[in-house]
Amino acid sequence: MKLNYVSVLKEYKTKNRDEGYYVRGEFESPPSASGINQLLLIWSSTPSYRRLCPEPEINRNEIIITLSSNENIGAAIEAIRSIVTRVKDPYIAPEESPYLINMKEAII
Repeated sequence: MKLNYVSVLKEYKTKNRDEGYYVRGEFESPPSASGINQLLLIWSSTPSYRRLCPEPEINRNEIIITLSSNENIGAAIEAIRSIVTRVKDPYIAPEESPYLINMKEAII
């Protein structure tokens, strides 16, 4: 998983959203389902990330963090960069999975 770029957008109050900042990271390619799950797991298990935003939005090949003030923009950018480097290869080979059972041995 690799980031193309990270951008910041200030959106003014509209009917659907309150005023705030949106930190958007674009991936080189859309992450797999397991990659998304790993991103969300890392995010939810890291208290400093949860303080920034309870849960980021992940759509196709982007991650969006919603912030209410500009104080945490730098921390949000660093969080995106850090989380992407932690999820290097979202694919787990079947022989590496601790949860798979050899069906021939499981059949009695």
